[in-house]
Amino acid sequence: MGVVLWGMKSPTPRTAARAAFLFCTLLGTAITALHGQALPSFTNASVHDPSIVKAGSEFWVFGSHMASARSTDLINWTQYSSSPTAGNPLAPNPSVEFSEGLTWAQTTTFWAPDVIQLADGKFYMYYCMCKGDQPLSALGVARADSIGGPYTNLGLMLKSGMYGQTSPDGTNYDAVRHPNAVDPDVFFDKAGKLWMIYGSYSGGIFIIELDPATGFQKPGQGYGKKLIGGNHSRIEGAFVLYSPESDYYYMFLSFGGLDAVGGYNIRVGRSRNPDGPYLDAAGTDLTTVQGNFSNDALIAPHGVKLMGNYQFLSVSGEPPGVVSRGYLSPGHNSAYYDPVSGKHFLVFHTRFVGRGEEHEVRVHQLVMNADEWLVATPHRYVGENLAPYQASQIPGEYKLINHGKATSSALVTSSVITLHADNSITGAASGTWALSADFDVTLTLGGVTYKGVFVKQWDDDNGVWVHTFSALSANGVAVWGSRVAKSSTPPATLTLEDRMAIYGNTLTFTVPKPNAAPGEVYSYALANGPAGATINLSTGVLSWKPLLSQIDTVFPVSVRVLNTSADDPAQTTYNFNVSATAATVVQRLDLDFSSVAGSGLRDASGQFTGLNARLPGTGASVAANDPNLTLNTGSGKLDLRTTRADLNGRTGLAANSSPGVALNTLGFSGSEDFSVTAVIRPLPALGDIDQAGVYVGNHSDSVTRAGTIVWGTTAERYSSHGQNGVDNGGRFFGFGFNGADGMTVTITRQAGVWRYFVDGVEWNPTSGTTFLNGRSDLVVGVFGMTPLNSNVKTLEIDSFSAVVATATPLLSTAEQWRVTHFAQIAGTGQAADTADADADGLPNLMEYAVGGNPRIDDSGTVAPVVAKTAGAGARLTLTFNRIADPALTYTVEASAMPSSGYAPIWTSTGVSNTAGPVTVTDTVDIAGGPRRFLRLRVDN
Repeated sequence: MGVVLWGMKSPTPRTAARAAFLFCTLLGTAITALHGQALPSFTNASVHDPSIVKAGSEFWVFGSHMASARSTDLINWTQYSSSPTAGNPLAPNPSVEFSEGLTWAQTTTFWAPDVIQLADGKFYMYYCMCKGDQPLSALGVARADSIGGPYTNLGLMLKSGMYGQTSPDGTNYDAVRHPNAVDPDVFFDKAGKLWMIYGSYSGGIFIIELDPATGFQKPGQGYGKKLIGGNHSRIEGAFVLYSPESDYYYMFLSFGGLDAVGGYNIRVGRSRNPDGPYLDAAGTDLTTVQGNFSNDALIAPHGVKLMGNYQFLSVSGEPPGVVSRGYLSPGHNSAYYDPVSGKHFLVFHTRFVGRGEEHEVRVHQLVMNADEWLVATPHRYVGENLAPYQASQIPGEYKLINHGKATSSALVTSSVITLHADNSITGAASGTWALSADFDVTLTLGGVTYKGVFVKQWDDDNGVWVHTFSALSANGVAVWGSRVAKSSTPPATLTLEDRMAIYGNTLTFTVPKPNAAPGEVYSYALANGPAGATINLSTGVLSWKPLLSQIDTVFPVSVRVLNTSADDPAQTTYNFNVSATAATVVQRLDLDFSSVAGSGLRDASGQFTGLNARLPGTGASVAANDPNLTLNTGSGKLDLRTTRADLNGRTGLAANSSPGVALNTLGFSGSEDFSVTAVIRPLPALGDIDQAGVYVGNHSDSVTRAGTIVWGTTAERYSSHGQNGVDNGGRFFGFGFNGADGMTVTITRQAGVWRYFVDGVEWNPTSGTTFLNGRSDLVVGVFGMTPLNSNVKTLEIDSFSAVVATATPLLSTAEQWRVTHFAQIAGTGQAADTADADADGLPNLMEYAVGGNPRIDDSGTVAPVVAKTAGAGARLTLTFNRIADPALTYTVEASAMPSSGYAPIWTSTGVSNTAGPVTVTDTVDIAGGPRRFLRLRVDN
C-alpha cells in the first residue's frame, strides 16, 4: 500500500528530494559505504505477489498462498510463512477461518492479499481466493492486533463469477466488463481517504472507496470505477503509490502471464487523483485500454514499461566464469516511499533464467527522472544512494538493455555500447548522452530520446560496483545501462597448493587476499570448480562437500578476486586443484564402451554392453539381443534408441529398454549412499514431450529421473518422480537448456538427501523421493522416450558410472602396509609404529615413511643420509625418500646440541607429500665451525 505524508506537498519537490537522497540515513542497509567497507550480502525469501507494508522498524511482504517475509533493510529477508496449512502464524487454521470465501470460489488456494494499518492501530488483511479457470472469486477482510497475526476473518466484501445472477452493480455478472474480485491493494490518499484498487484480467482493474472506520467499502458503489482493461485483457496486480516528490499517484500494473514463459512485465501510469484517470507517458488515458486474452499486442503499446524479461550477458574482458543472471516474468509488484530517506522502492517477485518456476522477492530502487516518471534501477537494491556525477566518470562501455513494449516470453539480452568523452555513443546503438543536475542523463539512441539518471550500483554478477543508468522514452520504453566490469590493468595469475577433501566432510579453504593494504576490499567469485563448490563473496572462504560421484577425480579450480576499492577493479586469478577420497570402501562400475564387456545386457548384434539390468516394468517384449542398443567400441559409445513410451501413464513400456545396473551388484543393501552419472553426447533434435536422462527406481511404477525434456518447443532440464504411473512432483527446473553440446546427468543420494545435476546445474526436489529409501533392489540407468511421436531418436551414451559407498571402512595406506608385511591391521606387537622387527635401527613408522621393508635390514638403502655441502657457506643436507600418504607429517629438525633438543626447519604433510626423493638444506652455515645435527621425524 502507498505511504503518505499527510497533506505534505513540497513547492519544489524534485530539489527537496535530491537533498534527501544525498544526505539521508540508509534504511538499515547491510553496507556502510560504497567502498572500503563490507560487501553486500543477501538473504532471499520466496513470496509470490509481494505486497509491502512497514510496521515499526520492519518491512513485511504478504503474498499468495499465505506466504510472508520480513526485513529491516529490504536486502535480507526472513521467511515468516509459506503455505495455507494448519499452523500458519497468519491464521492457524486457514481452511476454517476463511471457509466462506474458499467455498464460494471452489478452491483451496489463497491469492494475493494486502495488509494495511488503520486508525484503530490494528492491521487489516484484504485476502482473496479464485477458482482460477474462471473469475469465481471472493475478496474479504481479516483483522489482527499485530502485523504477524493471527488474523480473524471479518467477512467478505466482494464476490465475482456469479454468471446469470445479479452482481454488486445490479446487473447480471458479465466477466467481459465486470472485475475478477482478486488482487486488492488498499491505500490512503493524501487527503486521508481510503481506497482499494483490485482486479485481474476479466473486466479490468477497478477502484472503490472504503470506510476507514470499518475497513469495508462505502455503500452504493457496486464494483466501483474501472481504471483499465476489460474483455479478459491480461492485466492484473494493480498497486498505487503516492509520491510527495511529484504529487502524482502512480498505478503499477502487470501485463502478461505470471509463469516463466508468460512474459509478465511491470507497467505504470500516473494521475493527480487517486481514482484516475491514469495516463501513460504518451498521454493515453489508460481507461480506454483493453484487448483480449489471446492478443497481448492490443495492450502492449500502452503504459510505461519499467521492466520485463532481461539478462545482462558476460562481456569479453570481464572476470571469467561469471554466471550471467537474468529475470524472467518479473511482476505483481508493490511499491514503497520512505519519508525519511526520500527513496522510492519497487518490490516484486521474479523467476530467473535457468531456474524454471522458482521465484524470489526482489527490490529495486525507483528514481524520479526529469519528467517526474519513476525509473527502475538496473540492479537490485543494496543500500545505494544517488550522488553527484562528474562527466569524466561516465565514459566507458555499457551493457544496454532495451525493454521495449512487447509482452513476450522472449528474453531481452544485453548488447554493448560505448559512451565517449565527446558525448557521443557508438556500438550496438548510436547517439549522444548529456549529464545535467548532478545525476540526470539525457540519451539519444537511434533517434529516440530517453531521460533518466546515473547511479552507482552493485553488479552482483561480477561482484563489483559499477556505474549504471536507467531512462525512459516519451512513449514509455525503458533502457538500462550497466558499465562493463573489466579492468584496464592486466589480471595477475597465481598458483596455490592443491587441496584434498574426505567424502562426507566439507573442505573449507580461505583464498588469500592479493594485497593486505589497509582499506582495500575484495570480492571473490568461483570462476571454475566442481559442482557443489561455493565461495563467500566477502571472505574468500571456499566450501566444497564432495559428491560420491566426484571421488578420485581431480577438479581444476579458478577463483577470481577483484579489488573493489577503486573504479578500476584490479583482478587476480588463483588456480589450484581439489580432489576427494573416501574413508570407506567404494564400489563402482565405470563403462566407457570402448570394448566389449564380459557379461551383461546384449546389444542388437549380441555384444555384451556391461550394463546388467533394466528398470523393472520396462523391456518385457525386448529380445535378448536388444534392438534398441548398439555398442560402438570404435567410437566408444553406446547408442540407445528411443521408443514411444511414457512412465507417466504406463504406455509403451514393454518395448522400452531403460538399461542400467542393479545397485546390489555393487554391495548396495538399501541404506548406503550411491550415485549414478551418464555422459550423453550432443542430443538429437527432440520433439514435444521427448525426454532423456538418468533414472533410479525399483520399478517403472516407482522411479525418479532427471535429464532433459522438451515441453512444447523448449528444451528444459528437469527432474520428476513417478509412482503408480503418475508424475509425483519436482518436474521442471530449467528453461532454455541447450543439449547441442551434450549433457552430463547425475542423481545421487547422500546422507539421505537426493540431489540432481544436469550439466552442473542442481535442483534438490527431495520431497517425493522418500518412497525409494530403504529399498535394496534399486536399479540405476539411462532412458530415452518419445511419448507423443514415433520418430525414433538415437542417444549416444559416452560413459556411464554407478558408485556405492559401502559401510566397510577403507584401509588406510598404513594399514594396508601392515597387512602386507605383518598380516594384521592393528599397529600392535611387532607391527607397532615404534617396533623394529629387523633391528636395522629404523622403526616401522620410519620404514613405512621412506619405503622400507620392516622384515629386511635395508638401512643401507633407505635410511636418511646427512651430508655437508663443500666450499664456502657449507650447510648440512638431509636426503630421504618420501611416500605419498597425506596422513603423514614429515619434519626435518636441527640442533646445535642434541641434549638441548631439536627445532623444526622444514615440514611436509597432506597433498604436499608427493612420492620421491627429498633433500632438505639446513638453515645454518657451518663454514665457521659450529656443531650442527639434523634428523628426520615422521608422525602419523
